[in-house]
Amino acid sequence: AAARPVLRLINNNPWGDRIFVANYRGDTTPNTFADGGSVTNNAPSVTDALTDLIDFKLSVCPEFIVKLEADHAPLSFYVDQAVQRGKSLRLGIGATRIDRNNSASREAVTGELSELAATYAQAIRAVSNALAHNGDSSADFARPGDIFFEDINPESDFDLVKTIVESVAEHGRISSPPG
Repeated sequence: AAARPVLRLINNNPWGDRIFVANYRGDTTPNTFADGGSVTNNAPSVTDALTDLIDFKLSVCPEFIVKLEADHAPLSFYVDQAVQRGKSLRLGIGATRIDRNNSASREAVTGELSELAATYAQAIRAVSNALAHNGDSSADFARPGDIFFEDINPESDFDLVKTIVESVAEHGRISSPPG
């Protein structure tokens, strides 16, 4: 229901192709839950529901695929969908991951974030390389926002932000194709 106004703007205006709503969360998927959140007997398979989610996300943000922190689908699904659909991939890191009030040990959080950022960078590299291999000339450079912070606020720990940025810089290099 929230997408209807966005879709109207996209479809009914000559400038509609410049509208992107990249923050639709996949914590629930279209057509998966019925009245009151109970699962219907004829609910689609998980794969179908996730594919519906990507279809919906692309209807309001047609140029790239976004995975937010709240999305419950595995990263590998988003990588596969980006490659299959020829779209670049944006991966969000949620505000709670970089919150300075995180109750976990500092060392554990830093290690976890470094590993997450490396995994995200490798996923972006895999998509970019696949797009370049398939002839997408814009896939040979890192696009701004491939990995992004969903929210930075006064409670953010900038040492944790730095950990993520350094890990992405270390693991996220994309080499240009020869030529």
